Amino acid sequence: LRSLLTMKFDMMLQYEILDSLLNSYESYNSYRAYYQSSLDIGNVIEFLVFNTKYPKSLIYIVSELLSNLKELPKQNNSDYLSGFEEPIFKAYSLLKLSSPSELLKIDEGKFMYENLEDFLSNLSSLIITASDELTKTYFSHNND
Repeated sequence: LRSLLTMKFDMMLQYEILDSLLNSYESYNSYRAYYQSSLDIGNVIEFLVFNTKYPKSLIYIVSELLSNLKELPKQNNSDYLSGFEEPIFKAYSLLKLSSPSELLKIDEGKFMYENLEDFLSNLSSLIITASDELTKTYFSHNND
């Protein structure tokens, strides 16, 4: 998403990029059924990132992940979020507190959606942190 959606392109090229992106996610037909309109970057971001009912959307996946992580055994039966739950909770909160319209604001003469770039970069970092923490907790075989 990040490499394809953060740059502003002319309408024809953007249409081709959005078309290819939706097809690569096997989401083109679902998008068309949901929006019943031509491809629009705001709608594509809404659909692939923020649509809580679409199982391939980022918010749906992060929500499911947050729910499933709660089922894992905790080392000390703490009521606090574990090291791997915290970044996923932050990612979920970031998703819930954001909107496509805010992410697509762009200054005159700019060619990058900087808010979207920062947003996707932050989400990526949080998910990587959660993965690292999960690996340390459950897949580390060191006897230190």
